[in-house]
Amino acid sequence: MDKKIYLVELINRCAPYVDELKDIYEVSVSDGFAVYDKENESWEDFERNDYISERFFLSSSKDKFVFGKEITEDEFWELGGFDEYEFADWHIEEYIEGEDEANKYAEELINDLKNGKYN
Repeated sequence: MDKKIYLVELINRCAPYVDELKDIYEVSVSDGFAVYDKENESWEDFERNDYISERFFLSSSKDKFVFGKEITEDEFWELGGFDEYEFADWHIEEYIEGEDEANKYAEELINDLKNGKYN
Protein backbone atom coordinates (compact mmCIF):
# COMPACT_ATOMS: atom_id res chain seq x y z
CA MET A 1 0.00 0.00 0.00
CA ASP A 2 1.32 3.45 -0.93
CA LYS A 3 2.06 5.83 1.90
CA LYS A 4 2.90 9.53 1.87
CA ILE A 5 6.62 9.87 2.48
CA TYR A 6 9.35 12.53 2.25
CA LEU A 7 12.65 12.11 0.46
CA VAL A 8 15.68 14.08 1.62
CA GLU A 9 18.61 14.10 -0.82
CA LEU A 10 22.16 15.39 -0.69
CA ILE A 11 23.50 15.50 -4.24
CA ASN A 12 26.94 16.53 -5.46
CA ARG A 13 26.52 18.03 -8.95
CA CYS A 14 29.53 18.61 -11.19
CA ALA A 15 30.16 20.23 -14.55
CA PRO A 16 32.41 17.69 -16.29
CA TYR A 17 33.31 19.75 -19.36
CA VAL A 18 34.12 23.14 -17.79
CA ASP A 19 37.08 22.98 -15.39
CA GLU A 20 36.54 26.43 -13.89
CA LEU A 21 33.04 25.54 -12.69
CA LYS A 22 33.22 24.08 -9.20
CA ASP A 23 30.96 21.39 -7.82
CA ILE A 24 27.63 22.37 -6.35
CA TYR A 25 25.86 20.53 -3.57
CA GLU A 26 22.09 20.34 -3.60
CA VAL A 27 19.98 19.54 -0.55
CA SER A 28 16.35 18.88 -1.38
CA VAL A 29 13.18 17.69 0.29
CA SER A 30 10.43 16.13 -1.82
CA ASP A 31 7.08 14.66 -0.99
CA GLY A 32 5.54 11.68 -2.69
CA PHE A 33 4.36 8.16 -2.18
CA ALA A 34 6.21 4.88 -1.69
CA VAL A 35 5.66 1.31 -0.63
CA TYR A 36 7.39 -0.03 2.47
CA ASP A 37 8.96 -3.45 1.95
CA LYS A 38 8.86 -5.12 5.37
CA GLU A 39 11.12 -7.97 4.28
CA ASN A 40 13.94 -5.64 3.18
CA GLU A 41 13.01 -2.90 5.66
CA SER A 42 13.16 -0.24 2.95
CA TRP A 43 10.98 2.14 0.99
CA GLU A 44 10.50 1.26 -2.67
CA ASP A 45 8.92 2.69 -5.83
CA PHE A 46 9.02 6.32 -4.67
CA GLU A 47 6.78 8.52 -6.83
CA ARG A 48 7.69 12.19 -6.37
CA ASN A 49 4.75 14.56 -6.11
CA ASP A 50 6.68 17.82 -5.73
CA TYR A 51 9.79 19.45 -4.32
CA ILE A 52 9.21 21.16 -0.98
CA SER A 53 12.64 22.78 -1.04
CA GLU A 54 15.81 22.80 -3.13
CA ARG A 55 18.91 24.57 -1.83
CA PHE A 56 22.27 24.89 -3.58
CA PHE A 57 25.76 25.38 -2.08
CA LEU A 58 29.16 25.92 -3.68
CA SER A 59 31.88 23.43 -2.88
CA SER A 60 34.70 25.93 -3.46
CA SER A 61 35.42 29.50 -4.53
CA LYS A 62 34.22 30.72 -7.92
CA ASP A 63 34.34 34.42 -8.86
CA LYS A 64 31.79 36.22 -6.68
CA PHE A 65 30.78 32.97 -5.02
CA VAL A 66 32.66 31.55 -2.06
CA PHE A 67 32.97 28.13 -0.47
CA GLY A 68 29.89 26.96 1.39
CA LYS A 69 27.85 29.93 0.24
CA GLU A 70 24.24 29.18 -0.43
CA ILE A 71 23.30 30.33 -3.90
CA THR A 72 19.84 30.99 -5.23
CA GLU A 73 18.23 28.96 -7.95
CA ASP A 74 18.80 31.94 -10.30
CA GLU A 75 22.53 31.92 -9.47
CA PHE A 76 22.60 28.16 -10.08
CA TRP A 77 21.14 28.77 -13.55
CA GLU A 78 23.60 31.66 -14.09
CA LEU A 79 26.38 29.09 -13.60
CA GLY A 80 24.80 26.83 -16.22
CA GLY A 81 22.13 24.99 -14.26
CA PHE A 82 21.40 21.37 -14.99
CA ASP A 83 22.74 21.78 -18.54
CA GLU A 84 26.30 22.31 -17.23
CA TYR A 85 25.94 20.32 -14.01
CA GLU A 86 24.76 17.19 -15.74
CA PHE A 87 26.66 14.66 -13.61
CA ALA A 88 25.40 13.92 -10.13
CA ASP A 89 26.48 11.74 -7.23
CA TRP A 90 23.82 11.01 -4.66
CA HIS A 91 25.54 11.05 -1.27
CA ILE A 92 22.34 10.60 0.71
CA GLU A 93 18.78 9.53 -0.09
CA GLU A 94 16.76 9.22 3.09
CA TYR A 95 13.04 8.46 3.31
CA ILE A 96 11.29 10.05 6.28
CA GLU A 97 7.63 9.79 7.27
CA GLY A 98 7.04 13.31 8.65
CA GLU A 99 7.53 16.66 6.89
CA ASP A 100 8.91 18.39 10.00
CA GLU A 101 11.41 15.56 10.52
CA ALA A 102 12.44 15.70 6.84
CA ASN A 103 13.04 19.46 7.01
CA LYS A 104 15.01 19.05 10.25
CA TYR A 105 17.18 16.35 8.68
CA ALA A 106 17.81 18.57 5.63
CA GLU A 107 19.01 21.35 7.97
CA GLU A 108 21.36 18.88 9.68
CA LEU A 109 22.80 17.91 6.28
CA ILE A 110 23.30 21.59 5.42
CA ASN A 111 25.14 22.18 8.72
CA ASP A 112 27.33 19.15 8.06
CA LEU A 113 27.99 20.38 4.53
CA LYS A 114 28.98 23.85 5.75
CA ASN A 115 31.31 22.24 8.31
CA GLY A 116 33.15 20.37 5.54
CA LYS A 117 31.79 16.87 6.13
CA TYR A 118 31.14 16.15 2.45
CA ASN A 119 34.06 18.01 0.83
